[in-house]
Amino acid sequence: MLESILTTIIGANWEKFLPAVVGLVAIFLYILQEYRKKKDAAALIVLQISELKNRITEFQTYIYDSGINDKNFYESLPCIKINYWENYKHLFVNEIDVNSYNSIEKFYKYVEIIQEQQDLVKNLLKDYFVHKQKIINDARMKFIEDMLKEVDSTAISTEQYDKPMQQIPVSSEQAKQTCSSISRKLQQQNPNIDMQRFLKIYAGKNERLINVMNQNTLAICIPLQVVETLKIILKQYSSLEIVAQEGYKELSNLAGITKTRWRIVTFFKWIL
Repeated sequence: MLESILTTIIGANWEKFLPAVVGLVAIFLYILQEYRKKKDAAALIVLQISELKNRITEFQTYIYDSGINDKNFYESLPCIKINYWENYKHLFVNEIDVNSYNSIEKFYKYVEIIQEQQDLVKNLLKDYFVHKQKIINDARMKFIEDMLKEVDSTAISTEQYDKPMQQIPVSSEQAKQTCSSISRKLQQQNPNIDMQRFLKIYAGKNERLINVMNQNTLAICIPLQVVETLKIILKQYSSLEIVAQEGYKELSNLAGITKTRWRIVTFFKWIL
């Protein structure tokens, strides 16, 4: 009975109901789209926070009381490339409590400072490698120049070949040409540069140079301020709690990241 009445009413007035239906569908799709947008954003933030915590733990092993391990710093992956919290935090202003929001904000500020110091150390090391290679190349060129001067000063010149030939008594023009021909042949058979000796001396000097350079004679000096900044930031980070706060839990729940799912994601990331 009710079904027939509704069918009659809607059938007679479907043109009036159609805009309302379309509007409701549009509102539903918008709400669904916004929910998925928030869900995806929350997932990106939660996963990134977990990854950054692991990355910071790794950075802590690079810092000593006397300085930092510049080799590990140079070879390490960037601490952060895209700040998902900065991109999507406006979506969660009314979703999480103030303390949680501020804690996550601080966490990302610490990460950005660590990234700045990492970039500084990497740029210093790149410049150091370039300058060190330039010093080596300049020393090699000096070796070659000095050795060429030495060889040129001891080489037998054309005049030294021709002078004895001119002192040989000759009775005809043909004899003069013969002596000149002998002189040219002697010059060809006895070149001014003994390449084997030249390369042997160069190889010895170059080997000594590389050995000296590999003994940290030009060791890089990382500014003390970089080390102190990293120590301060890591100390502040160690007293910051995020995971246990309600706001982070709400983000995890919104993202749908359970412990089981997180273990699966971590496992596949480790394999890949």
